[in-house]
Amino acid sequence: LLRAHFGQALDVGLNIFKTPQSKIKSTCLASLELKSGALMAMALTLGASLGSASHELEALCDRFGHALGIALQMFDDAGNASVEGPKQFEDLKLRRPSWLIAVASEVLTPALFLELQGVIDQLPKTEALNRFLKENKLIEQSREQAKNYLDNALRMLEESENKLKSEPVKQIKEVAELLVRAYV
Repeated sequence: LLRAHFGQALDVGLNIFKTPQSKIKSTCLASLELKSGALMAMALTLGASLGSASHELEALCDRFGHALGIALQMFDDAGNASVEGPKQFEDLKLRRPSWLIAVASEVLTPALFLELQGVIDQLPKTEALNRFLKENKLIEQSREQAKNYLDNALRMLEESENKLKSEPVKQIKEVAELLVRAYV
């Protein structure tokens, strides 16, 4: 719970554009891990603990919970850029760490990243930002990288399911698949 509070503080207290471009992705990942990853890990681990799970299963719940929480937050961040309404571009308007900015910092040249900041400064007018995101395929790349992250998390769970031969692992997988469908 404390880690989730640290993640939330990072999320709301940091102007991501004051971070050097080379440090943005790791900063955004730290925010996602602390904020969403920690909460999902806590939920899964707490359930395992209350169910008298083995130490091995609790450790799996912690690892998978972190990975799943991070992946779902990645999809949520990418989705906020492509849906109409008050949530659209919320992280960008507030200059918060987000997966979309993390990907942009990684794939854009410094000049293009500076241009992205310029079109973000034009918000709430969205035309230039929508055009920039489309031309640079940032939403698609964000979703693709999130999908890869999620696939790795699910692969880890499947490998553990084969190793542990545990009914709770099967149940965790079923719940994870339901959550994934809501985002993907």
